[in-house]
Amino acid sequence: MTAEKSERKRVAAICENCETVHAAHVDSGGEINPIGSGACQCGDGALRIIEDSPEGFEDADD
Repeated sequence: MTAEKSERKRVAAICENCETVHAAHVDSGGEINPIGSGACQCGDGALRIIEDSPEGFEDADD
């Protein structure tokens, strides 16, 4: 395993723009990147780790 891969953590993240949920990697610098595509399908790069959001999944039905 390379040093770069060992410094990444796998997380669940949600896009701030379209609210799509992604499996993602977060690196030691805090950058969040969806696994596989490297970006959200809507083109917006603003992802938030779901565990860090106070509302979690509560507003999923809105």
